[in-house]
Amino acid sequence: MNKPVTGQFENTANSNFIAGLLAAILRTAEFKTIAGALVPGVLGSWAGASRLKKIIIRPAVALIRKLLRVAADDRGKKPVKDYLYHADFGQIGSVLTAAVRGVNAIHRENPLYLSEKFRPAIRAIIENTDFGEIKEMVDGSADDLTALAEMANEEIWLYPAKMVCLLSMIPSLVNIISRSLLKTVQPLNALAPDLLADVIVSLVREIDGKTAGMIVNEMTELVRKVHTGSALIGEKGNHALPAALSRFTLDMMGSVDVPLLLKARGMLGELAELVRVSFIDVLEKNPELAKDLFRSQFRALVAIVRTWSRRADAFERLLSDADIAEEFSRGMGDLDAQEIAATISRICAIFNSVRRMTPGTIRNFLSQLFSALDSVEAGETVRWLIGDVVDSIRPVAPDIMPPLINGIADLIAPDGEIAEEMRDACIRLKRTFESLEAES
Repeated sequence: MNKPVTGQFENTANSNFIAGLLAAILRTAEFKTIAGALVPGVLGSWAGASRLKKIIIRPAVALIRKLLRVAADDRGKKPVKDYLYHADFGQIGSVLTAAVRGVNAIHRENPLYLSEKFRPAIRAIIENTDFGEIKEMVDGSADDLTALAEMANEEIWLYPAKMVCLLSMIPSLVNIISRSLLKTVQPLNALAPDLLADVIVSLVREIDGKTAGMIVNEMTELVRKVHTGSALIGEKGNHALPAALSRFTLDMMGSVDVPLLLKARGMLGELAELVRVSFIDVLEKNPELAKDLFRSQFRALVAIVRTWSRRADAFERLLSDADIAEEFSRGMGDLDAQEIAATISRICAIFNSVRRMTPGTIRNFLSQLFSALDSVEAGETVRWLIGDVVDSIRPVAPDIMPPLINGIADLIAPDGEIAEEMRDACIRLKRTFESLEAES
């Protein structure tokens, strides 16, 4: 158990550490150079045109320049490095502990001390800040900052080797982050399973679920208000937000090089295909991974079935038959049958148009497809598949087949009347069956 540290020791340790670090910084050649140029300028600005002030600061400037003069051997000295090498870094912990202990003491007396203390200051800042000026500054700086970025890129690309050096830092930074993450995760795996699980459970329990629920409520209310407000400010009964997004999309697509975009999409597809090929190469070298990937397709199907099963179980437990029927009716009412039918009609119209304009396109595709199909393998698959399906359905066939056959009969001859084209089709089917009987 950590022993408490006395306040006097804390103050002394903190002061010694901070003072030593600042003293080391003051002895650096870089600080002397900056301060030697800055301090005389500040004093000169203070003196202004006053002859008396200039006379007063003249010896002070001379003294400061003498104190801050960079000696010949100062460039080789590393006072900060030397100090940190010999420093007691435990004092950093003392600094942090003293600061945290002070904050804890304040909060024990008044948990809302910071919010109460800084409210007047924040209010004064807000009241005395002209946000209109800030907006005008941002708006007015847009072109200038864009030109600044352009200028910086133009200048740095005058030295391509330096730009290449900058870009070459990216892999190093990624490696640093990856390795740091690895070193962070490895100690977690050193914990026993029960201890690690206990830590995670404790963390989850500390999360305020009520606050998370309130966030969800506020976000959903925000969506509702945006939707309602969009309808209220829209023109001619249309929502304003979709109209604004449509204008934005039109403006954006007007500036997009569409042929280049389509070409880039094709190239991305090719890259994705190359990645899949590379993955297949990996599978060839790892049979166990290939087997697991094959099984994962079935696991995904099982997960879908279980999800629907749990939903059905929940609906049965939570809702009565009347509630299920009512909600099902409402859900079906939300579906626009006319729109669905119109969509199917448009798709059929597209295929019909393709068939009229290029009669051989679809037929050629189907011909090539079935010509390339292995008839022996496909036939075998269909034979055993149909046989298995029939054997599986046989127990429930007496309940399924009668209404199915009756339905087919009603479709062939609704209300006992049969259309001419349907009659011709039935006669042709009958002749086929009769020819088979004659051959047997």
